[in-house]
Amino acid sequence: SSAGVAAAFTYYCMANSIESVTVKGLVYDGSDSTVEYWNAVRTGGSWYAVDTVKYNQGNKAYLMAGSATQVVTGESPERFSTTHVADLELSEPNGLNAPSLNRTEYPYPDDTPFLEKYGGWIILVLIIAIAAVFMVKAAKGDE
Repeated sequence: SSAGVAAAFTYYCMANSIESVTVKGLVYDGSDSTVEYWNAVRTGGSWYAVDTVKYNQGNKAYLMAGSATQVVTGESPERFSTTHVADLELSEPNGLNAPSLNRTEYPYPDDTPFLEKYGGWIILVLIIAIAAVFMVKAAKGDE
C-alpha cells in the first residue's frame, strides 16, 4: 500500500539523517481521487515531494518534485500540487501541516563525465592548434 511504502521511505530517510515526513492526502487521476500517502523530504533548506509508488510505476517526475513540477503529460498536463492535495482534515486537528514544497523540482548537480561534457571542445582546440603549427611551419619554410 502507499501508506506502507511512504512509511518505509520515511524510516529510510530518518536512518540516513534526512528530514522527511509522510503526507496523507488525495491523489487525483483524471476526475477520480483516491486516498494515498507520499513523502516530503527536506534538503538544502527546501521541501520536495517524493511519491515512491508513482516513481516505481515509471514516472521519474515524482522523485524530488516541486509544487509546479509537471507530473502528468499528454492531453492534460498537470502539476504535482494539482494531482496531490494534502488531507487537511487529518492535519489541522492534530496541529500537523504538510510542509510547503519548493516551487520547482530539486536541482540535481550535473554529473556528466568531463570528457563527455568537454570532449568536443578539446578536440576542436587540438585541431586548431595543429593547423596553426602547420601554418607557421609552412610560412617559415617559404622564407
